[in-house]
Amino acid sequence: MKMLTTKRNLILGLVLLGSPCLVQAEDLQTEFQNTLANANNGHVEAMFKMGEIYQYGMGVKESLNDAVVWYAEAARNGHPGGAYQMGYAHYWGKGGVPKDYAKAMEWFKIAADKNERAAYPYLAKMYSMGQGVTADKSIAKKYESLANRRTSSSLR
Repeated sequence: MKMLTTKRNLILGLVLLGSPCLVQAEDLQTEFQNTLANANNGHVEAMFKMGEIYQYGMGVKESLNDAVVWYAEAARNGHPGGAYQMGYAHYWGKGGVPKDYAKAMEWFKIAADKNERAAYPYLAKMYSMGQGVTADKSIAKKYESLANRRTSSSLR
């Protein structure tokens, strides 16, 4: 159990503080409150971090529904990762969001336009299969090419 707690605190330090570090429980609470305050004050990166905190249950009860609320807010405020997460939620019907390929396509396009590389494979697949859009093999190949250039660090 000690190893699990240490691993979780390391992950929490990475998300909340932006670097891999171990944090104490009281530090987590302080960082969570600071992140929440920043998100509520319009800081877009903090909104996205709140989505991650709820998605992975870091210091709070895991809640995909709450994560989607924060990702949507981040996306509406221009965060490319938030747009990707909203595309993902609509593609798979996660976090209380109904499965809707057309909406997923809209969000993935927004994310891709902001160079969010994780959106490229979804756009390639959706254009190839005609999910939420008229099938177009040439556009699918464009996104396949872009997807093949990405690195594993861009995966979520």
